[in-house]
Amino acid sequence: MLRNVLKIFVLIIILLFKTSYGNIFPIGGFEKNVEYQWKWNIYPSDTKMEFSIIEDEKEAREGKCYAKLCNPDYDTVGTIFSFFSVEPFYEYELSFYFKDLNILPDLSNLKIILNFNKKNGANGSAGRKIIFLDKYEKAENGWKKYKSNFVTPPESFLCHFVIRLEDLKGTLLLDKIEIVKKGKYENSVNKYQPYKIYRKKFNIQDVLTQENGNFRVSSWYLGGIYPDKNLEKKYSQEEWKKIQLEILNEMGENGLYGPSLPWAFERFNWIGGKDFFKNLYDKYEMKLWVYTENSYIAELAAKKGAELLIKNVPPIRAVSELDPIYVEAVLEMVKKYAEDYKDLEFVDFYKGRDEPFNNILKQFSLVKNPNSKFLKEVDKEIKELYGFGRYGLPDIFSKEYYKNKFENKFKWIAFGRWVTDKFISQRIEIDKTLHSILPKVNYEPCNFNFILGIDFIDFSAFRNTGIDWLACDPYASYIEEFNYRGTYNHGFGTKLLKDLSGCKNIKTIVQAFPYGGYTPDSEDIIEWVSQSIKNGAIGIEFYDSGRPKFYQPDIYSSMLKVGSVLKRMKKIKFPIADTAILYSYYSHVAEGPRTNANEVYTAYSILGEKVGSWFDFISDTMIEKGYINLSKYKVIYIPRFEITTEKIFGILDDYVKNGGCIVLTDPEALSFDIKGKELKEFKEKWFGSFKLEKGKEKFDTLGRGIYLIINGKKYPIFMRYLLYGQRESNIFYLKNIGDDDIIAKYENGRIAGLKRKYGKGFLYIWGCNIFVSDAINEPLWINYWKEFQKKIGCNIELPIWDFTLKYLIN
Repeated sequence: MLRNVLKIFVLIIILLFKTSYGNIFPIGGFEKNVEYQWKWNIYPSDTKMEFSIIEDEKEAREGKCYAKLCNPDYDTVGTIFSFFSVEPFYEYELSFYFKDLNILPDLSNLKIILNFNKKNGANGSAGRKIIFLDKYEKAENGWKKYKSNFVTPPESFLCHFVIRLEDLKGTLLLDKIEIVKKGKYENSVNKYQPYKIYRKKFNIQDVLTQENGNFRVSSWYLGGIYPDKNLEKKYSQEEWKKIQLEILNEMGENGLYGPSLPWAFERFNWIGGKDFFKNLYDKYEMKLWVYTENSYIAELAAKKGAELLIKNVPPIRAVSELDPIYVEAVLEMVKKYAEDYKDLEFVDFYKGRDEPFNNILKQFSLVKNPNSKFLKEVDKEIKELYGFGRYGLPDIFSKEYYKNKFENKFKWIAFGRWVTDKFISQRIEIDKTLHSILPKVNYEPCNFNFILGIDFIDFSAFRNTGIDWLACDPYASYIEEFNYRGTYNHGFGTKLLKDLSGCKNIKTIVQAFPYGGYTPDSEDIIEWVSQSIKNGAIGIEFYDSGRPKFYQPDIYSSMLKVGSVLKRMKKIKFPIADTAILYSYYSHVAEGPRTNANEVYTAYSILGEKVGSWFDFISDTMIEKGYINLSKYKVIYIPRFEITTEKIFGILDDYVKNGGCIVLTDPEALSFDIKGKELKEFKEKWFGSFKLEKGKEKFDTLGRGIYLIINGKKYPIFMRYLLYGQRESNIFYLKNIGDDDIIAKYENGRIAGLKRKYGKGFLYIWGCNIFVSDAINEPLWINYWKEFQKKIGCNIELPIWDFTLKYLIN
């Protein structure tokens, strides 16, 4: 009897252990065919993608069954999803087996989406992680195995597990999906609560001038809203009109622009249209802005003959902004708006295209548009004028694209140069047309999408164009879920765009809505606006989700407070930069139509926000075009520099020889020129040896566990994040040449960093890229760079980095 009790007790212990640390996703084997309809769901319900569970013991990886997903074409989007319970601050291991039956163009486009839900919260309410199938290993019988780890954010209660086929066609088999809880993750609080930043009190005289700031504050939705169904039930039409009047007066009192044209006059005819807004202008100096490129312009372009380059979508996304016929339609509407509003002194801001390159991959795909005359002409022009007769349109929907990753780098460079020249010349034409009718109005040609990374246009090409306004939308939470770099994204995006473009007026669109699994509060809004202002923005536009007065009153209140403060605030007093951070356009555009620029962001965060040095962003193309004099900088940091030109290298080389200092943290720097030619001579000059040995150290499953030894201390290094959260090792061994000083070693004794005397100056060469996202919150690295900046005579702990509107809001 006692023996039986002990057996039962041991069995219970084993079951409890398995429940806690074994596979917590038992339906991943797809063994229960009949029950899959409620354990696995298909979305959207009308998708053409087919999902079935097949019983075939010979084919299955384990057991008798496996799942089969069939997607008929690129334009079909289909997902399967289920749920499992999770705990916050825990590390989990995800693994599964798959078989690719002619998936096109490449299986790396498969998305695994983990939406972490709060208890009783919506999908993604606690956070989100998106995983791409970037690495896998072969298994038996043609199956492959994928494995990676993830950490759950705070308040996680349930995980919405999604497998998504998008921009893919073909058949995928899945089996043995397992999720195993590994243990508590102690650093997860810092990782998943990145937005709350302590700012110490600053002396206002050190940060602000006595000149009027002339800041402009607007909102995309605020003031132009109609009630939704819930509000229609709660308020009568007359009550809602009073609410709209109340909102408009609150906007005016707090210095915000009014709603946008052409819709404002139509939607507010009931209160007087133009006359009503003239009265608001007389009372508050409230101005209106005009949105010059909307769905109507795209439809007009389509009627004029512009090609529709994406199937089954409205023209606003199907017509390319680079099509000359589209530009004709914009010019036609700009002239009309300018004539319609030229006598209205309260209309002074004209806004162009929103995120112009969002759909460029589909628009410029010859696989998706095989009969496009426009794209064939573009491909020919790129090869002849930008691609050295070799490199034309890159096409991620072509299976060939994934067979030649080397050639793709130079296709993207050629394409990026073509896009830059076409887009900017077209925007200059629109700018001149508008100002020929209304010379004093403000024109913003576009706002760039900085949400996931950086658009692949060369911002330095805006210099000397006469364009005075540019905008970006560097929202925090979406990029956080991919690369853990949302904390300072508003400030980073603002400064990068301002410094590289040279535009006098930069507008930052601030996240004021739930996005990427995160809902900002008033503290976030004030922090993100402050980051934008202290990095050079004079325009702030809130993107809210509509009706914040009712659904997010704290955000609504903070928007009004920000408007009130900026209405009376003086100009920022910017320090003189003694440091530069180089953004290598050629190296970053080679990554594709969007780069995460992660190392550049990290350099901004550490050297600026953490160390407190003031710097300029410069670019290789600014150097190439002679826009910048490098001699004014005591040090230039180069976080990424794989591809360059002889001219750029020569100027940087002379800078060091004449007494400058370069810190190069990219061991793969100086590999190729923009034609694809190897740069062995340049690399040998700086590195002392153009042959670097790839390190053999292995990171742990979270990209950690490797250390450098510097002055007897252990400094952690981390894997690089790529665009969609994929990670790669970045360890190389350096060769000690002559009298070079060794500044860092790996734990195995191999050289990780060298200081080289070079002419009158110094080169600091690193064998691993230490400017990766995880380094931002490592005190050892922050102190290292603080001491380094002091040693070379650069300013640190400047008060501008503590600037926040928080202390100016009553």
